[in-house]
Amino acid sequence: MAPISLTFDIPANIQAGLEAEKYIRNGGVIQDTSGRVVMWLRETNLDKVMSSGISSPLLSAGAVSSILTLGVSVIGFGVIYRKLQNLESRLQKAQKFLEKIDKKVDISFYANFRAALDLANNAFSMKQGANRHSSAHAAINRFLEAEHTYTELLSDVELSTDSQIGNEYLLTLCLAYLAEIRCYLELEELDVALERLSVAQYQVRSLVEKYIDLLVISNPLIFLHPDLKEKISLSRLTKIYQWKDTNFNESLVFDELRMNFDVKGNHSKLQFDIIRWVKQIPFCFLSQSDLEQGITSLRKKPRQDIIHNLLPQVLEDLESMIEMERRLLAYQSEIKAIQKLGLNFQKWDKLHTFKENKDNKDMIYIVAKEPMLLEAQT
Repeated sequence: MAPISLTFDIPANIQAGLEAEKYIRNGGVIQDTSGRVVMWLRETNLDKVMSSGISSPLLSAGAVSSILTLGVSVIGFGVIYRKLQNLESRLQKAQKFLEKIDKKVDISFYANFRAALDLANNAFSMKQGANRHSSAHAAINRFLEAEHTYTELLSDVELSTDSQIGNEYLLTLCLAYLAEIRCYLELEELDVALERLSVAQYQVRSLVEKYIDLLVISNPLIFLHPDLKEKISLSRLTKIYQWKDTNFNESLVFDELRMNFDVKGNHSKLQFDIIRWVKQIPFCFLSQSDLEQGITSLRKKPRQDIIHNLLPQVLEDLESMIEMERRLLAYQSEIKAIQKLGLNFQKWDKLHTFKENKDNKDMIYIVAKEPMLLEAQT
C-alpha cells in the first residue's frame, strides 16, 4: 500500500495545484498537465449521493448531477438497482404524457434488468466458486441482452431530435454496461472489464458529440448573449469545445464565434438563430411542463424566457453528459491503477475506513505518493 495514501480532506498541495491549473479533474481522477494521475476521488456517503449529490469545491453543478459515481468501486449492484428504479420512475411519468401524442414507451425491459441485478447480487454471496462463476456469467448474459436492447432502441428510434426519452435510454444502457463490468471486476477479470468500459465510453461519447454539434457548435453565439454574462462565460463555453478537441483555448473559440457576428450591425441574425436553435433542440432536453404545453407553445415563448432559463439549463445538461463520459474514462484509469499497483479489485474496493470518518465527510481521497503515468486510455 506504500504507493498510495488515504485522506478525508483534500491535500493542500493538490488544492493549490488545482487553483493554479497545474492539476485538472477528469471524472473521478485528478491529473497533472502531462496526464499523470495524482489522486482518485471516491464518495463515502452513498445515501447522500443518491438523494442530493455531494458538496465539494472540486465538483461543478453538472458533475454533482451526474448519474454515475466518482469511483468504479462505489457503483455496486445495490447502487445500480436504485438508479435503475429512478430511471424507470421517470419513464413511467413520461409515459402518461407520451400516450397523449400516440408515442409508446416499453418499460417491460426494466423487470428483466432488475432480475439480472438480483442474480448478480446473489452470485457474489455464494461460497462455492463454481456456483459463483456460473451464476455471475448467467447475470452477465442478461446484462448483455439489456445492452443490445437499449443500443437498438437508441440507434433505431431515440437518437432523433424529436425523442423525448433518448437520454433515459442512454442512461439505462450505461447502467447495463456498468452492471456487466462490475461482474467482471468481482471475478477479477480486469482486462475484460477495461474492454467493456471502452465500449460503454464510446457509446456515450458518440451521442454527446451529436448533441454538442447540434446545440453548441452549430450555433455557439447564442450562449454568449449579453443577458447571460453572469451565467455563461467564454471560459465555460471553451470547456465544451475542449472536450471535443483539447487544442482549443479561449482565443480559438472566440475566433470561431467571430464568424457568427453580423458585420453589418444588424441584430436580426441573432434573433433568427435563437428561433432556429429552439426548433432543433432535442425534446429530451426539455422539461416535462414544456412538453405538456407542446413544442409549438415552446417556440412561441418570449425570447427572454428562452435566453434566461432554457439556454443555461441546456448547457448544464450537456455538461452533465460530458461528466458522465469523463467518469467512464476515469473508471478505466482506476482499473489500470489497480493493475499497476499489483492489487486485486477486492483489495482496492476496501481502501476505506469508514469508522475513521468521524466528521462524516462526503469523499475519500486516494493519493498517489508519486504522480502515476498509466497506459493511454482508449
